[in-house]
Amino acid sequence: MDSSGAIGRKQLYEKVWSEPVQAVAARYGISDVGLAKLCRRHGIPLPGRGYWQQIRAGQKVRRPPLPPRDKTGPADDDIILRPVQRPATANEPPKPERPPAPPIPVPEALTKPHPLVAQADRILRASEPDAKGLLQAAGKRCLDIRVTPATLERALLIMDTLVKALGKRGCSVSVASEHPWATTACVQDETIEFLLEERIKQVSHQSTPIEELEAK
Repeated sequence: MDSSGAIGRKQLYEKVWSEPVQAVAARYGISDVGLAKLCRRHGIPLPGRGYWQQIRAGQKVRRPPLPPRDKTGPADDDIILRPVQRPATANEPPKPERPPAPPIPVPEALTKPHPLVAQADRILRASEPDAKGLLQAAGKRCLDIRVTPATLERALLIMDTLVKALGKRGCSVSVASEHPWATTACVQDETIEFLLEERIKQVSHQSTPIEELEAK
């Protein structure tokens, strides 16, 4: 294999399990859909939905091994993908920076919520907090919202505003059926997973003198 950055089956397997498919595809000048088709054609397993979210959360997720190659396909070290050769742009004037998108205000009250938000509202209000005090949807298909009961109302407002703003920009939001916790948005043919989670800090409770007497 040459040193131009071209990769074979084994190297591509390592790359798609080291960073998201979208990032690998961009480096080689193809779409994430095209890269996924290439991987399937050469028997290269891909991370499932929710994998990178679990990795960011510090969870250990099993990575399936690279199966033996098909006898009719290329060897593991044969070149199957080359990086895109971009033309030199040294003499080109710099492109003007895109102006920042206008802020999206969050309303004070939840009115006419998006159907996914209304569904999350019903499910989360009927659920019980977990050991960390966060509401859980108990395995039901629900927007990925992980907050305490005290901040649920605000979280629903934020999620409703975000989902509606994405919809106005032509980006559909859905809850994956195979991964109940995976909330995804389709942005320019790319699937992006996101969640809304409240950061909490747990501290050990120090018993007061009265509590110690009552315990005795």
